[in-house]
Amino acid sequence: MTGAIDIAISGEQSQDLTIKGAQQRIVRVRALVAARGDSEQSQDRLDELCTIVETTIAGDPSFGGLARQYEYRATEFVFSGNGDQPMSVAAMSFDVTVLTRRENPQAVA
Repeated sequence: MTGAIDIAISGEQSQDLTIKGAQQRIVRVRALVAARGDSEQSQDRLDELCTIVETTIAGDPSFGGLARQYEYRATEFVFSGNGDQPMSVAAMSFDVTVLTRRENPQAVA
């Protein structure tokens, strides 16, 4: 049985907080988690991998000092029993709040 985790940014929203350029950005982080194997084993492995994602993020909630906070938003599941090896997939979404400045959006405020 195999499994994989892929983490990417799937979107971002920005809001000006002050007239002087302070901004709050909500970055949507999406973790795609997949496990392959027979149905019951792949679902158990998927649960293990999802727990790894959640505990890793909870272990560093500031994302290395970049984020002000994060919120777990949702998990969507897809289970496929087709083919020789069934696959289970979970898409986990987190909103990460980052404070920046309008004149330098790459720097954390």
